[in-house]
Amino acid sequence: QKYLAKAAKINNPIPEMGIESGTKIRQVQADAKYAGMMESMDDNVGRIMKKVKDLGIEDNTVIIFHSDNGGLATAGVEATSNLPLRAGKGWLYEGGLRVPFIIKWPGKTIPGNKSDAIVSSLDFYPTLLDMAGLPLKPEQHMDGKSMVPLLQGKLSNYQGSVFFHY
Repeated sequence: QKYLAKAAKINNPIPEMGIESGTKIRQVQADAKYAGMMESMDDNVGRIMKKVKDLGIEDNTVIIFHSDNGGLATAGVEATSNLPLRAGKGWLYEGGLRVPFIIKWPGKTIPGNKSDAIVSSLDFYPTLLDMAGLPLKPEQHMDGKSMVPLLQGKLSNYQGSVFFHY
C-alpha cells in the first residue's frame, strides 16, 4: 500500500511504457510490488550488516553485494526501469550489464570510493583468493583477474576490452 500510494503521486513527463527493439519496456519506476521487494532486500542487507557487527567480526569480514544482471524492464513483466540505461535483464545493452556492485573490506578499501572500471563476476574467484592471501590459480580462472589492486586504488587501468556473446 505504501508504494501504491507513492506511485499514484508520480507525475512523470514520459510515458510509463515504451518500446525497445519491438519489445515493451518500462520507462517509469512505479511498480509497487518491486518497490516493496527492494525495501525488503535493503532491510535484510541491513540485518546482515548488523549481525556481522554484533558478532564482533566486522573488521575481519569481506562483504560483497552484487546483482547478476540488470533490472527486469522487459519480457512481459516490466517490473522496473533501468533508464537512463538502455534495456534490461537479458539484453547486452548497459541496462542488462551494469549492475550494483559493492565491496566492504575493512582496513583495505576506502569507504565510499567509486570506480568506473569494468569488472565481471569472473573476477570474483581470483579476487577472493588474493584477499585471503592465497596463491592465484590462473589455470582455474583464465578469464578473471584479481580486483585487489583496483580496490586499493593502486591501479587506474584495470581492464582492457571486454567482449560479450549472447
